[in-house]
Amino acid sequence: LPMVTAHTLAPAALARAPRPMAREARPKRLAILGATVPLEHQAQASGQLSAAFGMAQILGPPIAAPLLITLGVQWALILNAMSFLVSFACVRAISLPRAVGQEPGERHFVAEFKDGIRFFVGSKILVTLGAGIVIAMLGGGAVDALSVFFVPHNPHVAASWLGTVIGSVGVGAVAGSLLTGLLAKRIAVAQLFWLALLGCGIALVAFSRATALGPAIGFAVCVGGAVGVLNSVVSPIILNVTPSDLLGRVNAVLSPLQQIATIASMVLAGALASTVLRNFRAVIAGVTLGPYDTVLTVSGLLFVIGGVAAIWPLRGVGQQSEAAGQPQGEAAATAIALPDVAEAD
Repeated sequence: LPMVTAHTLAPAALARAPRPMAREARPKRLAILGATVPLEHQAQASGQLSAAFGMAQILGPPIAAPLLITLGVQWALILNAMSFLVSFACVRAISLPRAVGQEPGERHFVAEFKDGIRFFVGSKILVTLGAGIVIAMLGGGAVDALSVFFVPHNPHVAASWLGTVIGSVGVGAVAGSLLTGLLAKRIAVAQLFWLALLGCGIALVAFSRATALGPAIGFAVCVGGAVGVLNSVVSPIILNVTPSDLLGRVNAVLSPLQQIATIASMVLAGALASTVLRNFRAVIAGVTLGPYDTVLTVSGLLFVIGGVAAIWPLRGVGQQSEAAGQPQGEAAATAIALPDVAEAD
């Protein structure tokens, strides 16, 4: 039994080992984006990064299964490790400008984390952005938790179609990410943020009302497209209003909010659908509501509420720095001083 447990758990542990490092890499990636990409191209670059990540999630499982079956666990892990070496070589090849006037600090982690919280709470833009991300994660967690039950219950198809529906969301996310670069040339990224929240909410409500596979896939693509835009514009907004030396601390506040909202949403959605709403059925204005589509509808309405609430706080974000054509650090300092933008991200 110990040998079986070791052989079973070791590959799973090795597969999950890089995840904490991946979380550590996120603020660094954001800082590199701000340091190497001009302000006017950051939305496009962020969209391309998001699209690449989405493509990896779509293509990874179909590639991994044949490799595992044909080559075995050992060689599959070796190839996976080699992919990290390729990533390391790509990152190592990036040439970054040397920071001027920034000396390494000797401050304690707690003090720096408090600075990040203080900066975050003092910025209406960051608070709005954080609220929007939390709402998005609340809705996304509900979809993840209930999709396996919703697909056979509402579109009335076999549960084996779940992969197709989820894949449709991924395809839409990649398309939305790539489209962000074009949209950002005409629409400010802050406007794209709340527009994406509204679009995702409307598409999610429509998805919850789907009673056939075709419309469900179509609305899933729309949900993914809005999510792709949403993911792509968050980084440019943060870079637009956050000094480079505070990017890591801001991310240290946003990331836990995102994780907590996702976990809470999945737990709450599952609990509601299996207890309070287990036998729920109602007809309102001729619309029939069941347990799963009700939770998804509420999730969509949360997106809409978040989008409407973000319109006023995010007005004018990015317009001043884009007009000035300043680099990221200077633009952030300017944005913080402007009264109508509050104290920036």
